[in-house]
Amino acid sequence: MAAARSASALQPERHFWLFGLLAALCCLLSACETVPKSSVARGADSARLSADRDQLAAQLRALGPATDAGEARRIAAVTVQTGQDLALKYGVGRSPNFHNALVNFGFRQRGLCWHWAVDLAKELVPLQPRAFDFHWAVANEDRLTEHNVIVVTARGAAMEYGLVLDLWRAAGFLTSFPVKADPKYRWFERSPPDQAPRLSRE
Repeated sequence: MAAARSASALQPERHFWLFGLLAALCCLLSACETVPKSSVARGADSARLSADRDQLAAQLRALGPATDAGEARRIAAVTVQTGQDLALKYGVGRSPNFHNALVNFGFRQRGLCWHWAVDLAKELVPLQPRAFDFHWAVANEDRLTEHNVIVVTARGAAMEYGLVLDLWRAAGFLTSFPVKADPKYRWFERSPPDQAPRLSRE
């Protein structure tokens, strides 16, 4: 009977621990919003990737009269391919929120939104485009839902006139919006973290 009473006494503690774990998981899953319902399952989707490249190249060309079509195509190709490469490297499934939890609990090493932005910057900066600039942008700064992306603008233009390049939001597929038209986030330019390459030309 003593053993039975001892086991029973441990039940509330065990339930409290499980409740705390679930609560923490829910909080972690809330960070950086959720994957759009239109996102397809991970895997080869050449039609979608081709469409994403073409759309981004057109968006980049529309940033200003002095933009360069060749540079726009190269930036678009690198951005779209980097999203696919990083998704495989990070081991991301359909849900970036669930992957956030895996990273924060130590089951994955990378895949938070700022990891995507840093690793994309490492691929874009070496292109050294003459007609475009890259910027680091943050939304919901210092909050649980903080989000980080790379923004590309026409050369010399302010960040708010650029395009958001978000690879996190759709688990490796590109999400691109004009900064002022993003339906989910209000973006502010900030200095990139130490892990990112230098974005400024100065």
